[in-house]
Amino acid sequence: EQFFPDDKEAAQPASLDLTLHTEQLNVRMDTLLALDNMNADLSFSQDFDFRTLALSSPQTAEPRAPANANEALLLYDLLGASLHARNAPASQLAIGKLRVLGYEFSDIVAQLNLGQGRFDIPELRLNFLGGNMRGNVLVGYGNGDLEELTYSTALQISSLDVSRLQRIAAEVEKGAQLSADFYLTGKGAAAHQLDEALNNLTGKLNLTKIEKKTATNLLTALDPNGTDAGIQRMRLLLKTGWNVKNMTFEIKNGFIYASLAPVKTKPWAALFNLPATLDFARLPVRYFMPEE
Repeated sequence: EQFFPDDKEAAQPASLDLTLHTEQLNVRMDTLLALDNMNADLSFSQDFDFRTLALSSPQTAEPRAPANANEALLLYDLLGASLHARNAPASQLAIGKLRVLGYEFSDIVAQLNLGQGRFDIPELRLNFLGGNMRGNVLVGYGNGDLEELTYSTALQISSLDVSRLQRIAAEVEKGAQLSADFYLTGKGAAAHQLDEALNNLTGKLNLTKIEKKTATNLLTALDPNGTDAGIQRMRLLLKTGWNVKNMTFEIKNGFIYASLAPVKTKPWAALFNLPATLDFARLPVRYFMPEE
């Protein structure tokens, strides 16, 4: 659907409406991505300028996903369609397996709204590293410029096997599990501006359930050469009658700031007190990026 004005230099508004139905679709993109058994009913609508191909979007503010996956998904479960009556998900997606950047995701199920400058996924469920994730995702792609793309997500993570993470697999005991809440927001996805995109990331990973052994292994993996004084102090702490109540990794300014909340587990630990939260490390986000 498209309208041609008399002035050839004037905007030429057009709109694109698509529907896509797939059953057991498999996709391969060299070594970057492999997708198996995708079943989907997708609807997409987008306004754009036919002359410049610039996308139009009614969004004036940077989109954000709810910061608390637990609360948002509880409301979604309780109220369902009535909560989204004016903007009920028009698309459904199920993927058997998705392999990207060396990681495999499985049993992906999502409800989506697509088009007009954004991808809105109010409910997403998937399995990853032996555990499961549940949350929501919101992507604002604006006029199509990757440098201006915005994204945010909030996830609830259960029983994740951290020994299968590429960067730390060799340092973490097999089967080490944790549960966590995670949220992330960012801007920009252009390959030539990766450093700027990483600097724009803000978020937090809050480990709500972590075994002492897993915490020790995780600290070892973060500093395998034993050169970071802060991490080594935390490892010593865990050897002297203390445990970890929770561990937090905050993402900002291109770095991950790590802290933990200690809790006493041995009688002699009561002889001295520690702050409620201990900051122990600052790691570059690039440390966790897959090797090229």
